[in-house]
Amino acid sequence: MAAPETCADFTLTRNNDSRTVKFVDHGPEGVSVGDQRIGYLRLQDETGKDVGELRWIATVVEVDEKTGETKTSSMNFITLPGGVIHSVRPAESTLAAASSETERNTTGDHIVIGGSGIFAKASGSMSRIGNETHEFKVSCD
Repeated sequence: MAAPETCADFTLTRNNDSRTVKFVDHGPEGVSVGDQRIGYLRLQDETGKDVGELRWIATVVEVDEKTGETKTSSMNFITLPGGVIHSVRPAESTLAAASSETERNTTGDHIVIGGSGIFAKASGSMSRIGNETHEFKVSCD
């Protein structure tokens, strides 16, 4: 499917070659609450054409002092020709090291909370399937 022209369900593929992530250590040295992973990648249609961008900020909201495991919460901004979708992911355990700029979480569901343009009243979800695909289940009623 190409980039959506209306607010409806669609699927896009990640261009993982375009992916960049930076870790920002805000507090004490090492991973702590408030640290962030800031990222970017391009999204493609089924033909491999770049049709949009995904930008995110994942903030560490919990660190288990015994195991070092972290939970993050993220804000996501998906820019497409028809507008921007804004989604959030509530706190969940990370599969990747919070400070890693190369490791990735492989799945996750995000709640669509609005946007702009054709997505101004968007609601629904964005599901990341593996490391390749984002499924958008959105409506703008």
